[in-house]
Amino acid sequence: MALEFLSEVVLDEEYMQRTWDLTPKWRQHTVDEFASRFPSWQVHGKSFLSWIWFDVGDAALVEKAVGLAKDAGVPVRSGAPGYNMPHMVRVAVRDPKHLHLLLKAWEPLQE
Repeated sequence: MALEFLSEVVLDEEYMQRTWDLTPKWRQHTVDEFASRFPSWQVHGKSFLSWIWFDVGDAALVEKAVGLAKDAGVPVRSGAPGYNMPHMVRVAVRDPKHLHLLLKAWEPLQE
């Protein structure tokens, strides 16, 4: 099913152009919001990617962040399983109007 969806979506030139236009803007917005709240977290990944890796420097903090996000219904990924980067967390780039959900969930982690 996912392959069928992907096959169709790449044919939609308007959708693809919109995605290429918005993703870097939304990504930068997310990076800026996180930088103001978590200044020690290091950002990894290219500007066109639809996800952001944050090196938070502490595996226990990653697990707490993942748990808080899960409780809030926001999917994030720990870098531990499959990547062997337990000190990193991956966040999806989404429309900025939805970012407040994750930021609220992670308020207890603010520095």
